[in-house]
Parts: sequence; structure tokens; C-alpha cells
Amino acid sequence: MGLGHLMRCLTLSAHLQKRGADCHFIVRGHAGHGGTLITERGFRLWMLPETEDGVSSAVPDGMDAEDFKWLGASWESDAEATRTILAEVGPVDCLVVDHYAIDTRWESRVRTDCGRLVVIDDLANRAHACELLIDQNLGRRVSDYRDLVPPGCEVLVGPEFALLRPQFAELRSRTLARRDPFTLRRLLVSMGGTDAGNMTGKVLNFFKSEKSCNFLEIVVVLGRGAPWAEQIREIAHKLPMTVRVLVDVSDMATLISECDAAIGAAGSSSWERCCLGIPTLMVIAAENQIEAGAALSKQNAVRCANDAIELTVKLREFMDDCRDSPESIRQLGVASAAIIDGLGCGRVSEALGIDFFGDGMLGKLREICDSEVELMRQWRNQPGVRQNMYTTHEISSEEHALWWGKTKARSDCQYFMYQLGDGPEGVVSFTQIDRNNGTAFWAFYAAPGARKGTGGRMEYLALQHAFEVLGLRKLSCEVLSFNTAVVKMHHKFGFEEEGRFRKHYKAADEWADVHRLALFADEWRKRAPEMFEKLSSMIRN
Repeated sequence: MGLGHLMRCLTLSAHLQKRGADCHFIVRGHAGHGGTLITERGFRLWMLPETEDGVSSAVPDGMDAEDFKWLGASWESDAEATRTILAEVGPVDCLVVDHYAIDTRWESRVRTDCGRLVVIDDLANRAHACELLIDQNLGRRVSDYRDLVPPGCEVLVGPEFALLRPQFAELRSRTLARRDPFTLRRLLVSMGGTDAGNMTGKVLNFFKSEKSCNFLEIVVVLGRGAPWAEQIREIAHKLPMTVRVLVDVSDMATLISECDAAIGAAGSSSWERCCLGIPTLMVIAAENQIEAGAALSKQNAVRCANDAIELTVKLREFMDDCRDSPESIRQLGVASAAIIDGLGCGRVSEALGIDFFGDGMLGKLREICDSEVELMRQWRNQPGVRQNMYTTHEISSEEHALWWGKTKARSDCQYFMYQLGDGPEGVVSFTQIDRNNGTAFWAFYAAPGARKGTGGRMEYLALQHAFEVLGLRKLSCEVLSFNTAVVKMHHKFGFEEEGRFRKHYKAADEWADVHRLALFADEWRKRAPEMFEKLSSMIRN
């Protein structure tokens, strides 16, 4: 139990680690606690004993009694044990809590031991004492938490905040294209980390007598602690079709992308399947999964089997439709892909509002206020800015207002004001944002008289936004050949020239070349710490 919770916390931690965070895990030593996964991924593990004396018998209002048992201790002793660890780690900028048995009493006790307390929840069934709450479930509303969180708590709800590894967004576009038209050749069976109810065995037993499915390749995924693993292997060996049984898969995104349809448990893995648009028969294995399953069914994003008894009937219907009505199955994948884009980690890390990587020292990118639109135009019309743009004439107020109105309404454009200290010092733009392919173009210009190093600080923040918030895999730009200072600066940040358009643009009655440069996310992440140190040292000195 709880492997999905662990995986989403590992995903968020990996994302924050890339931004310079030092992430620790506090885990109680229940059987199957997953501590090895944590240490294998390079995070510090603090292990509490499996149980402690004095387990509280009073279940808080709204909390499920079975969920409460998983704490393994009274809330008071658990909170004090956590406080001891936080003091040893300290200072702690942020504590993220993902546990159905923890509520406002526990959170209030540890609140003074961390800079910010964040809760990841799915149930909206108990009160919290936190500054930020995240519920990734479809159909959840902010109002569901209105009476459960303190005033001023920011509540993020919906699959757009689901915590998925970056590989899902990267594989998304080509995976969706591969399944059009739909043909079933490879079926994924994934019933969660432990599959305590052995739904995997029930699915495989279904195929014993289904001779029409002998052409299939079935891929079974189990967690390393799955109790039925040997029985599953025995059944798989006797089936008439090819069956692969995989344990503790490290690259689930690639595996899902290579399969055509799935039989899968509800829970956090649902969002992985949705992101890659794999048509799914979802199996409800716990009461707290019913609401999420119903919401996805209502959107025609999954077929649902609500229990083990219903599984056989629903599985036969699903397999028949894969053969006889492939377009209806393909539409399940289309509808599921429309629910989530896989960029939730970037959105959550921004909402955390913690300066893990020291970005605040370099300034910030923020929304452009309506009162600053005219200021933008004045900066843009400066000769030193205009001469390096494709549009070199002096822009009128009317033209600028018309352009800004259209630009704000576009989903593939983002414009930000750069600010260091009290006042704005430049503009950063992202255009041609293609979320399916993970690409975009960017540009910037500084205010007249901006302090030394402004361009470099703007570029650093722009790249952080592109790769850690937008979730892009590639960022491009074009620079006129006579703008040598900017070309040189881009090279320092890791951009490489992909081509040159010779004599492509006429400037001052002469034809100029245009440099096309690009940078990939993995290239930037390797270079980011070095660039941050250089830029911050300039400010300190």
C-alpha cells in the first residue's frame, strides 16, 4: 500500500533536486515501505520504527479508520519523531506531507519546524494546517477544501498538477500519433505496486480460454514486493500467447508508449496512462478510488470495472471492442490524453515559492501589468532594441495595443516582465510554444539603462522557466548576425548553432545573416549550477 504516493513524491523530489534542492524522506518501516527505492535514487532516508507504543484509538472526524491505522503510532508520537528528524536536518525550507492518516493536529505540531508546509491529498475528508495543498484528481474543486484549510492556503486541484516524470511529456506526441489508427497487438497489465487483491491473476486467467486473443503480447508489470509474483509467473507460462512479466520497471513511460491498450488499477498510475493516451480498462481496487474512476468514466477517458466480480464481464467487452470497434477504443485514448499534459511538476515547483536554487538573487519573471504596456512600447522603440529586431520601425500606441490584445489571448505565447529589486528592467517572451513536441522560441530585451549583467540574469531565468515550468525539451532562438554580443552570450549558456540563413534579413540597406540556435533541457540542467554561480558572484561583487 502507498507505493503510488511514494512514486509521486520521488518524482517531485527529482524535479526539485534539479533546481538545487536537498531532499530527504521520512518513512515509517511498514512492510514494503520502499526505502530502497529512495536510497537508490540518491535521497537521504530517515526510517521510523514499524510501530510505536500508544497507538491512538481516536479516529479524527472525516478520516477513514483503515487509513488511520497506517500511521503506526499515535499522531503525537509520530509528530514528535518527525520534529526530531527535522531538527537534525535543519533548517528545513519545506515539508511535504503525503499521508491519509495525517491531519491538522499533526501538521500544527510540526508547523514551526519548517519554512513551509505542503500537503498532497486525494480525499478532501479532513482538516489541514498548511500553506499549499495539492489534489491532482479529476473533478476535484477548490471549494471541496474551503472548510478544510486555513485562510490564505493556496489550493491546486486537477490533473494539471499531477506529478509525472518528464519522460511522459517527452514521449507524449509521438505516442499519440502511433495509435492512430488503433490496432491491438501489445496489452499492458499493471495493477499497482503490490496488487494485494491479485487482480493481475484474475486478468491472466481470463485469457486462458480466449483463443481469439492468442496473437497478443501481454506485458505484466509488478512491484518488487508483489505477494503474488510466483503465481503470476506460473499462469503466464501456461498461457497460449506471449507474456512478459516485468518487476520494478524503471522506465514506465517508454513501456506505456510501446503498448496499445492497458488493463490498469486506479490510483496515481492513471495519470501516467492518461498522459500517453493509452486506452484503458481501469480496475477499482479500493473505496478511495471510486470517485476518480467515476470522473474519468464520465469524460469517456476509461472503461471501468468497479470490483473483481465485474472485471470478467468488462474485460470481455473491452477485448471485443478492441477487435470490432477499434475507433471507439482509440477515442478512449484521445479523451484521456486531453485531461493531462504531464507538466504538473513544473507547476507545483513554481507554486512552492521556495528559492531552492537561489533564483531570487537573480531577480524574477512576473506577469506584465496593464499599466506597464506603454512602458514596454517605449523600451521596444529604443534604437538599440529596434535595430536587433525583425520589426525596426517605431511602433505606435495603437499598433502596440492591438498587438498586445491579440498576444495575451494566444495560448502559444507568454510574455514576462523581468524585475530585480523594486523596478522592472526588461521583457522576456516565449512564442510558438508547442506543448506536444516540447519546443518553443524565446527572445528578450532590456530596459534602457538596465544595470550590468541584466541580459545574463534574464537568460538564466528564461531557461529555468522554459525547462522547469513549461517542461520544454528544446528551446530555440534567432539572432541577427551583427548582434554579436547576444550570439556570444547564448553560446555561454550552452546554445549551439543549428544553422545560418545567409543574407536573410535586410537591415539598414544591407543583407544580414540570421543565426538559428537551440538548447536542450538536459544540456541546460548540466550547465545551470555553473551559470548560477557566475551570475550570483557578479551581484555579490
